[in-house]
Formats: sequence, C-alpha cells, structure tokens
Amino acid sequence: MQKAEELYNQGYISYPRTETEKFRPEFNHHTLIQSFQAVAGEFSDYASTLLTDNNFQNPRAGQNDDNAHPPITPAKAIDPG
Repeated sequence: MQKAEELYNQGYISYPRTETEKFRPEFNHHTLIQSFQAVAGEFSDYASTLLTDNNFQNPRAGQNDDNAHPPITPAKAIDPG
C-alpha cells in the first residue's frame, strides 16, 4: 500500500484506498486512453489500437462500490523509459 500511496501522491494513479470495482457511467475512459497515445512505444501503440475501430470495451463491473472513489486507475501517462 505504501507504493500505491506514493504513486497517488505523485499523481500517477487515482486514490488507492478504495473498495470500488466498477466505474461510474460518466467516467471518460477514452480521454485517459488518448493520453497514452502521447507516450512513445508500446503504450502508444496499444492505446491507438484500443481507440481504433471500436476495439475498446468498458471494463466489467465488480460487486463492490464504496460510492466515494473510482477503481484504482492510471491518472496520467508517463514515458517508462
């Protein structure tokens, strides 16, 4: 959990202390995925594939929802190199 909190504090992931396993209908997956197109390499390639020809499918909804935070999600794209 300490590493997750570090990533959260640096703005890389959403709030890590959540039990939520489903996204709200208004969560904009496409905007997040588009941000990964700006990162060179396989992240960009995969993001482009997801956004082409309706390849993206919304994540399956789990059973838990704390009604406070979305599931743990990348918050921004960074170059892993």
